[in-house]
Amino acid sequence: MIQQHISDTNKHEHVRRLIATATRIPESFILDQADFEDDLGIDSVKGGEIVSKIMEVFLVSSNRQSELMSQRTLLGILDVLNDGFQENALINEEAHTHVDTVEPLNKTKVQSHSSVEEQMSALQSVFASVTRLPEQYITPEADFEDDLGIDSVMLGRIRSELAELYPNLLLPQDVQARSLNELIAKMEKTPIATHHHMKKEDTEAVTMSVPVDYDVQEKGDDLFLQGKVVLISGSGRGLGRVMAQYFARMGAHVVVNSFHNQGAGEGTVESIRHAGGKASHVWGSFANKAHIERMITEIEKDHGGIDMFVHNASNGRFSSLSDATDDDLEKAWKTNVLGFQWATLAVARSMRKRGGGRVVALSATYAHQYMDYFGVLGPAKAGMENLVGFLTNELIDDNIQINTVIAGSIDGEVMRHYPEHDRIVTLTESGSQGKRRCTEQEVAVAVGLLLRPEAGCINGAKIVVDRGMMK
Repeated sequence: MIQQHISDTNKHEHVRRLIATATRIPESFILDQADFEDDLGIDSVKGGEIVSKIMEVFLVSSNRQSELMSQRTLLGILDVLNDGFQENALINEEAHTHVDTVEPLNKTKVQSHSSVEEQMSALQSVFASVTRLPEQYITPEADFEDDLGIDSVMLGRIRSELAELYPNLLLPQDVQARSLNELIAKMEKTPIATHHHMKKEDTEAVTMSVPVDYDVQEKGDDLFLQGKVVLISGSGRGLGRVMAQYFARMGAHVVVNSFHNQGAGEGTVESIRHAGGKASHVWGSFANKAHIERMITEIEKDHGGIDMFVHNASNGRFSSLSDATDDDLEKAWKTNVLGFQWATLAVARSMRKRGGGRVVALSATYAHQYMDYFGVLGPAKAGMENLVGFLTNELIDDNIQINTVIAGSIDGEVMRHYPEHDRIVTLTESGSQGKRRCTEQEVAVAVGLLLRPEAGCINGAKIVVDRGMMK
């Protein structure tokens, strides 16, 4: 291990650089008092990765880990490090130098006949090296997406790495498993005859593959958004991702936004570009006014302005009011109401320069009728809907149309996070047309209707898309 002395001043910048490397957030955004979660979108999993690297670089004792994990700012981290960390103390320079790299893995360690334990160890090593998550977090039962934040693009990179490092490992042709346990089970069921050492061109093909959910310019597309710049908040996953892909297919340059999972937003952009569409990514929180102003400024600088804004970002715990904390309620209100107001007024300044524009707010039926576990989100969505009416009247002379799409239960990614998932699905489907829920694509098309040139007379409206559930 290579060690060197470090001063307090250098330690400050070392920590900032470590956080920037782990999160891919520009160092200029990592201010001393920026809150890791609220201002930077760093969740507990990513926070654990950062703390692990800090402990490795600064030779911190393991009994200080929980203290470091409890800190919410860069200054808080530094306070812990300064407590008992002497000026010019030693750091692990080798670990710091290799912050952005991983140790080479043993390419001959695992073969098709290896034990489950050996296969599991190899998989954990590769998942950790590609995602930069601490290996102890990648447990056999951890859900790739829900627990580890690994999206489909990241899974593609992991499969590439596995195929290159362990060519004899029995990998299924896709990586649809949601945990290491499921992946091992699929590997065991994969016929040996279908596997071989991958040729160089095969490996390159896997490396370059990007999940694509649509084709740009299918026959019959009228490209009604050609030349338009469309900003969609919260478009890294789920409905937001589907809307981004659909609007790109209709000719728009889509500005994708994500905050807690930057990789998911970048993955949406890559899927659009890979299919021939136009897209870019802007990182930031729609619950933070300073973030919103920065994002709008960046978009105006890069694209000349904004023609349309779809507010899909939503932050709120699935909970009854009796179980909700004040922090839960504040987060939901900030994103759905205050954030929508701040963003709409900000994009309006850009839209005025372009002669007008369109704004669509995404609400839900649980803003109008009771549903278990929506005590936090329901009232916030209701507040946003009422705000639409006031903003419509204030911006009507600027030729800015503002409408709401009220979606029912959607058969999509977010539904998997619902408590009592099976019961809620049965309940929502039982009262709907055709006994099924709307798809994300169907809701995306409904939002698109309000962005069409022919919808110029629709303003301040609420369009319900729920297969007749809200009666």
